[in-house]
Amino acid sequence: MPDWSQHGINGRGVLLDLARFFTRDGEQLSYDPWSTHGFSVADLEDCAKAQGVEFQQGDILLLRVGYMQRYYASTQEEKDTLPKKAETL
Repeated sequence: MPDWSQHGINGRGVLLDLARFFTRDGEQLSYDPWSTHGFSVADLEDCAKAQGVEFQQGDILLLRVGYMQRYYASTQEEKDTLPKKAETL
């Protein structure tokens, strides 16, 4: 098995903007981007279709889930709790 840290990887990056997809009708996100949340294959496929993305073998999938939106809208007190969340330990 190759050591990717020594050689790197190369591929096509595909960004799915799930935060925009789920709020396209002006609704709030139905999940907290600061907590563990699963997305179904149907969610990913629907988002990709709305963005005009067609997956190819070897694609590197990147997801925008709204973490930074939540970060910028939060108080400093809320931001200070992030290192203590189970998801970041």
